[in-house]
Amino acid sequence: MRIEKILQFLDNPQKKVDFIHIVGTNGKTSTAKMVAGILSYHGIRTGYHISPHINSYTERMWISGKEVSEKEFTEVFDQIYPYIQKVNKMDLGGPITHFEIISAMAFKLAENEGIEVMVLEAGMGGRWDATNIADSKVVGLTGVSLEHTDMLGSTIREITSEKVEVIKEKALAATTSC
Repeated sequence: MRIEKILQFLDNPQKKVDFIHIVGTNGKTSTAKMVAGILSYHGIRTGYHISPHINSYTERMWISGKEVSEKEFTEVFDQIYPYIQKVNKMDLGGPITHFEIISAMAFKLAENEGIEVMVLEAGMGGRWDATNIADSKVVGLTGVSLEHTDMLGSTIREITSEKVEVIKEKALAATTSC
């Protein structure tokens, strides 16, 4: 897996931070922001990683309630860029994807900033999503509907099965809908 390889080169920053993972079809960003806000209010150094962005890539990463600056974003990209090149030279099923790069940046930024809890929004799926590399202690499942059926399955049951693959052993899972 490309995300695993780049994070190994970075000394596995995803193993140095606690994570809450948000998966589902709709409501992931709102849920991630709300959870991060609650944790920050209680004095926990928190960040979140969401997707997609609307105006700027920096919107995807927040630390302690503030969007990362372009300077911070560029600095973390510069830290991982040599490893992007290394991974792309390996035979790992194609070049590292845009989402894998952004996710690796979020993991490294969380480590750099001393984040206690990082709230991660899954991209499209669960099982094969780059964010699934995190050993999340808590998983939130928002509503699930028919989307990305070419990749995730043709029924709500199949799509939900893919998304819940982020739930690790001994993790707490909660859902916003039934």
